[in-house]
Amino acid sequence: MNEQQYDAMKTLIYELMIGMRCVEQFPFRLRRIIRDEFSDRSIGSTLYEDVYNANLRICERLGVEEDADIDILIDSMLQIAKHLSMQMFEYGKQSDELFHIFLDEG
Repeated sequence: MNEQQYDAMKTLIYELMIGMRCVEQFPFRLRRIIRDEFSDRSIGSTLYEDVYNANLRICERLGVEEDADIDILIDSMLQIAKHLSMQMFEYGKQSDELFHIFLDEG
């Protein structure tokens, strides 16, 4: 697998995890491993609903339909989460090495 294919795979996994793509459209073997982390009653869904409702309350207090600064905060946090997800994927590739480092340090 070349670097472009690898990056596409990471992106696909991320998009499946956040519900951007429907996991049901992919082979069963993939669906067994990757799930939509924002499906009904999931922690992702609950937290996203909290963010959405907090955004509505703040906008209501400000007397506006939406606020650009709130949108920047939310979008930036989503970008941070995506960055961390991609990094965790990279760390996962090195999990055996990391495991041994932690064992040696402990």
